[in-house]
Amino acid sequence: MSDPEPSDTHRRPSSGPRRAIALSYDGSDVPQVVATGQDELARRIIEMARESGVPAVEDPMLARALAEIDLGEHIPEALFRAVAEVLSYALYVNDRHEEVLRRAREQGDKDDG
Repeated sequence: MSDPEPSDTHRRPSSGPRRAIALSYDGSDVPQVVATGQDELARRIIEMARESGVPAVEDPMLARALAEIDLGEHIPEALFRAVAEVLSYALYVNDRHEEVLRRAREQGDKDDG
């Protein structure tokens, strides 16, 4: 949740300290928190995301909720929908949504068979 270029950002109004949360998601498990920070550390997390081609989404309320999760922990069920919306956006702007859908289908086939 951050302040990148307008072409790759979905923005919601914010106030207070800047906060950034980085999530890891491989399409086969629940996303987990891999980095969190405020102010200068948040700026660095955002910078690293940009350098890696990871789009950022600004959502201060979701960032506050995710900041309460310990590093390495999976997101709680109560945040599934909000995080799914963010991940869906990120995958779409990176043109990776089809890849993740394919992997999810393959995983579902393994689980069924």
